[in-house]
Amino acid sequence: MNAILIILISMLIAGVIGLFTNIIAIGMLFRPYGARYIGKKKLPLTPGLIPKRQADIANHLGKTVMNHLLTAEGIEEKLTNPEFQKQMKGWMKKGVTEWVHTEERSLADIVKSYDPTIDIEKKLRYQLERRLDHKFDEWLLEIEQQPLAHLVPEELMKRTTEKLPEVNEWVFQRIETYLHSHEGREQMQNIVRRFLERQGSLVQMLGSFVKTDRIIEKVYPEIVKAITSEDMRVWVNQKVQSEFEDMLNEPFNRYVSKEQAHGLKSDLTAYVFERFSIEKYTNRPIYEWGAHVNEEIIDRIVDAAVSRSSRLIQIKLPEFLKLLNLQEVVADQINRFSVQQLEGIVLSIANRELRLIKYLGGVLGAIIGFVQGLILLMFI
Repeated sequence: MNAILIILISMLIAGVIGLFTNIIAIGMLFRPYGARYIGKKKLPLTPGLIPKRQADIANHLGKTVMNHLLTAEGIEEKLTNPEFQKQMKGWMKKGVTEWVHTEERSLADIVKSYDPTIDIEKKLRYQLERRLDHKFDEWLLEIEQQPLAHLVPEELMKRTTEKLPEVNEWVFQRIETYLHSHEGREQMQNIVRRFLERQGSLVQMLGSFVKTDRIIEKVYPEIVKAITSEDMRVWVNQKVQSEFEDMLNEPFNRYVSKEQAHGLKSDLTAYVFERFSIEKYTNRPIYEWGAHVNEEIIDRIVDAAVSRSSRLIQIKLPEFLKLLNLQEVVADQINRFSVQQLEGIVLSIANRELRLIKYLGGVLGAIIGFVQGLILLMFI
């Protein structure tokens, strides 16, 4: 009977010690909230663990959120999730449809309400110019390999063909005038002289008997006569006609430079803006557009908006998160909490577990007391 009493008393004492030890240990996580002093000497273990390490806890939580919770990869995965995008498109489609059929303000009014400095007509003109540029470039890409004969108007081709003989005759007249001029004669004589000098020993030997200038005087008139002869005119005219036909069979991009294409594009843009008044449309109430905006157009607008915004977010998200510095945001918020608030948060999350830890201390203490009681009986 005494043995059982000894064991029970030992278990009770050890259990109470274990229970209160854990109660005190858990309480020391938060309390005291501040440092305690005896005179000028600071008491150990004050303040409590969490008040003392609040800044470290805030920094570690911030790093955890930044590196493992709100990561660019996790957010990107959510944004690219098909189900999420489907929900986003449905929500946007509903909102756009309602807005288009009820909005009484004009596009210009809406833009000015957000930023009076924005010139919506100027911006729309710029966007339209970009669109025209894009379409023109597509058209140019389509025709750049096509023969000129397929692109040049028939009347222009006919007139050009009729003018070719006149152009040839004008060129021959200019050549003949040049050859009979002092400059032309001198130039041609130099050419003939260099030609003779490049010939072999036979011509050089001939030059020892007959002066080179004498040979040139005899040869030059025949050269001029041959160049300006009717046969030469006919041959050149035929050759030009043949080359012109070959040119018409060449692709467009061989003869039209980028500068010329740019000029054509500028003329086309100017014509479009002469026929199309941007101001007329930007000053109309939005709801007047509702009858012209069908479901297909809204779907295209929403799809484009979701697609482009998703791509933009994916590209800029890492940079944005870095700029946002969530680690610092989380740390600052936690540091602003009072110790009482932190204690309330922890207890609201782990109150049941902390209570079990307290009871576990009592149970373990009782077990240790039981073992101690047995050991004590062995020595009595």
